[in-house]
Amino acid sequence: MNYQELASESGLTYQVPSKQIFYGKIGSFMVTLSRRLSAVNVAIAFAGSEEAVSTFFGRLNMYKGNTKNGVAQILYKEGYAVVSFVDTFGTKKRVQSFLIQLAEMLQIPGLLGTDNCGICKNAFDLSTSKYAKLINSEAVVLVHDACVRGVETAEDEAILKQKEEGENIGRGTLGAFLGAIVGAIPWTIIALLGYVASILGFVMSLCVKKGYELLGGKVCRKKFFIVLVFSILSLLIAQAATQFISLLMVMKEYGLPMSTFGPLANALLTDSEYINEVLLSTLLGFVFAVLGCVALLRDTWKEASSLKTKFLDVEYRE
Repeated sequence: MNYQELASESGLTYQVPSKQIFYGKIGSFMVTLSRRLSAVNVAIAFAGSEEAVSTFFGRLNMYKGNTKNGVAQILYKEGYAVVSFVDTFGTKKRVQSFLIQLAEMLQIPGLLGTDNCGICKNAFDLSTSKYAKLINSEAVVLVHDACVRGVETAEDEAILKQKEEGENIGRGTLGAFLGAIVGAIPWTIIALLGYVASILGFVMSLCVKKGYELLGGKVCRKKFFIVLVFSILSLLIAQAATQFISLLMVMKEYGLPMSTFGPLANALLTDSEYINEVLLSTLLGFVFAVLGCVALLRDTWKEASSLKTKFLDVEYRE
């Protein structure tokens, strides 16, 4: 898809240097067109009364409700909304159609556009200057410079306070370990029944993440790696438990005494066919676990990254 052509046709005549991010005004509102991964995103900056904003959200949700429009999701942020389209055949026409209808959607009494700061919501006047900022590579918003400095100062103070309080990595790690044990239980049960399900990989990571949080682990980038490592550990625990219980079940079936457990386990560990089967099963389980927990891990990384808002100065003239 030719994004520049699409942007130009829609009146989004500005481009962030070296990025496929285009922006401009539709009516009196700043709109940003960009592409991330397999999605085309349209971000709309706005301010206004609670009633006006609620009405606008309602119109966006109604648009998303029609599956023919190709909207994958709508994210509501502070000062702007991001409408995501699946980047596939026919997406250009769908985005064009949305941008045309957007002008009408935005005609709501009390909904404010580029005449108001996207942070404090107050109107610009002759004594203040407008600054165009690209926020988190998602949306270009017009703001007061003082408001941006205020946000950055508040975030810096929050991060400093968190560091002073400590990240509680030790307690969080203990919680993640306990979560790994809990998360291994459903996987073990399903594996003993002869099945493997990717959703259980998500359950494992969710248990690890919740364990980390419940014992007071703080939001930081280390959290991502802790969740990742203990999700893998949870899988290994589940695999070990599955083999252990399977051996006990075989012993019970043949009426073998517990004294034979050690010799049987040693015999299996020297059996190359058995080892290959376990390794293959573990590898398959790992693949399914990754498929199941990749979204959660991505969200964990984003959660840590969201501690600091990224502002980028961009060109804009009225």
